[in-house]
Amino acid sequence: MSEANFSKHGDAPTAFERQLVDAIDPKLERDVWALIARLIGAENVAVVLDYAAARAVNIPRREAFFRRLWKPQRDAAILSLVRAGNNDAIVAELCGCSEDAVFRVRHAHRRAIAGVKQ
Repeated sequence: MSEANFSKHGDAPTAFERQLVDAIDPKLERDVWALIARLIGAENVAVVLDYAAARAVNIPRREAFFRRLWKPQRDAAILSLVRAGNNDAIVAELCGCSEDAVFRVRHAHRRAIAGVKQ
């Protein structure tokens, strides 16, 4: 049996740790972190663990994560279409969102221009 050789926060994973990840027992894949390690590898899971262990981390659902990445693009498209003179219903249809979302983006932009804190 190999000697247990564990890395410290910020260090690259040791050969021992890489071997552990490569040899994860399928029964352990019910453990979400074991599954993540198998999917992304020892180096990447070590970075995630170093980051997450120092904070209270909220892990979003997949759709929420990707929507958050998309929102600035959607908001820019909304503003562009509004500036072109389109009404909220048309903008909502073209951007795949609700008229309420168009309203919120339009008014947030106006408040930002006016220097009003949100």
